[in-house]
Amino acid sequence: FPLKKIWVAVRYIPLYVGFYVVQSIAVKRSTFRKQSELKQILICGLFNMLAPAVMLFITYAPTPLLQATTWVALFSKVGIPMIASVFALIPILLLPIVPIMFITAAIAVRSYRLTGNIYIAAIINTLLIVMITVANTSFSFPY
Repeated sequence: FPLKKIWVAVRYIPLYVGFYVVQSIAVKRSTFRKQSELKQILICGLFNMLAPAVMLFITYAPTPLLQATTWVALFSKVGIPMIASVFALIPILLLPIVPIMFITAAIAVRSYRLTGNIYIAAIINTLLIVMITVANTSFSFPY
């Protein structure tokens, strides 16, 4: 992990902190004392990954009929091939988000159950996901 990537990660941290604080609040609000921890992890994790999973389903479900993803077919018919090529990349980038959303929800549930503090999960998830994102990103110039 080169030093120049750490400076890029520092720039992403405020955005991720905002997102994961909201996620931790949502997990806290869905905490019920009578639910087992496993049941809560499953419920929170499934609801967390629902939006990206639905987006991927909308993108890829009609592919056998359209011979292209939904967005490529839609923007190609409108006559904007440049936007179609941009929208071809978004679902590919969205694929790893589905399990990441489940894992971060599990971390949020577990840390809230252990500490009773929502900010611990937000900090853990932020640092973990920012470092994974930046480490897996290739760039040739510092931002």
